[in-house]
Amino acid sequence: MNIKHTVLLIVLLCANSVFAQSKHSKTSRFKSYKGLIMAGYQGWHNAAEDGAGRGWYHYQSKGKFEPGSTNVDLWPETSELKKVYQTSFVHADGSAAYLPSAHDASTVEIHFKWMKDYGLDGVFMQRFVAEIKGKSGRNHFNTVLGNALKSSQKYGRAISVMYDLSGTTDRVDVLDAH
Repeated sequence: MNIKHTVLLIVLLCANSVFAQSKHSKTSRFKSYKGLIMAGYQGWHNAAEDGAGRGWYHYQSKGKFEPGSTNVDLWPETSELKKVYQTSFVHADGSAAYLPSAHDASTVEIHFKWMKDYGLDGVFMQRFVAEIKGKSGRNHFNTVLGNALKSSQKYGRAISVMYDLSGTTDRVDVLDAH
């Protein structure tokens, strides 16, 4: 990293810190994150029919999402989810396998309900600059962020937005993401 990138990063971090602190109102439920149990939240996963136009994003491997070509490590239990999407996979009993999409407000909402149910105070909403600099990623992740903000209020969970600079190549990537 050269000196220009280092200086830009420091300026962005300082400016973000000052701005973030000024965003808390006097009536904010969370004036600090000290002592809170927080997790990271990405909202990466899409389904082919979720309206985002990103296909099976983050589920697929090498451009495909089919048996033998997937990034799914563990199949999620989906019975509490309001909206799920049929895949080309089947369970051992032969029944169709379904997956959720983070693009759906109902999926994000149930995640925040689970946080409340299981004692998680909130999340650091991770925004990957390399993802949000393009229109498709920005639209999807802005939708996820909006749904997360609504759900965090509904369930009384803390939320903090953070930017991940991994995958950026220069300051133009960072500036273009806003």
